[in-house]
Amino acid sequence: MRKLDRDEARARIAALSAEIQRHNDLYFQQDAPEIEDAEYDRLLRELQALEAEHPDLVLPDSPTQVVGATPATGFATAPHRSTRSGCSASSACSSRSRRSYSASSISGASCWK
Repeated sequence: MRKLDRDEARARIAALSAEIQRHNDLYFQQDAPEIEDAEYDRLLRELQALEAEHPDLVLPDSPTQVVGATPATGFATAPHRSTRSGCSASSACSSRSRRSYSASSISGASCWK
């Protein structure tokens, strides 16, 4: 693919962002995806590459800058019943802690022993 000039990059970034956001809405809100994950990933990689080439064109609401999506409606709420507060893979620093965390995740026991 040829390198785009600034105006072409701006237009392509806008088009990719809109298309990816549309697919996010179809997937997360409507539970009606229209494209395969591989195609979605291709679109996202293209956007990431263009934004890397033109960092001044990255917008705060770009799909590359937003984490998650608005929760879909229609689900019943349920209480969180975890007794393992503060226990996460990112806080298990040593390999021993990670093994303990992994084992406790499977068994449901506390990882902080």
